[in-house]
Amino acid sequence: MKKLHLVSVLGLAAILSASTVYADGFEVKAGAASIKDTNPSNKVGFDAALAYTLRLDRFFAIMPEVSFNWLNYTGSSASIGGSGISGGSTPSTSIYTLPVLANARIYIPMGGDDTPIFQPYITAGLGYGWMSYNQSSTPTSSAATATASGFMYQAVVGGLLNLGMISDGSASSTNLLLEVGYRGGLLSTSNSQQLDVSGILVRAGVNLSF
Repeated sequence: MKKLHLVSVLGLAAILSASTVYADGFEVKAGAASIKDTNPSNKVGFDAALAYTLRLDRFFAIMPEVSFNWLNYTGSSASIGGSGISGGSTPSTSIYTLPVLANARIYIPMGGDDTPIFQPYITAGLGYGWMSYNQSSTPTSSAATATASGFMYQAVVGGLLNLGMISDGSASSTNLLLEVGYRGGLLSTSNSQQLDVSGILVRAGVNLSF
């Protein structure tokens, strides 16, 4: 079933990418994202993404995207499971997650301008994720590493700020972006344990159009 999800997502991306392209470009963005915790405050770490934007018309685009999330902390939490990070006495924990998603983006109309100063958008994506979970039982012990993978998804709202429209009123190929959203997923280990890596993400970056 997991492989079927991945094949379906990649197949949809291939079909859509064969359509006529209105414009295309790249997005580079970075910020922070959380992973679910059994305690009231979730664990937060670094998050970054690289996306290729295939804009099929003024208001719709598809975006293959590769993200990277790194979370490192010290304290009493030592493991993550279906209900989040919990339990144990691990002083050092590192979690690396690599989601690969096929996104669909809708640009919200802003009057009659082809390139408004500010362009809000909504993005939703499906894909697959891989995770490496590294922990040491004592500060001097060797690290134990486990891996997991599975279906992932995200929903994001954000906006593009066109630098040319701000400076001299003419459209520019460079946009600043800011977005916030939710990324979810239950990843399975080799022994079928379910790891919940869901959480909030906030990123800023640059959108470059060709």
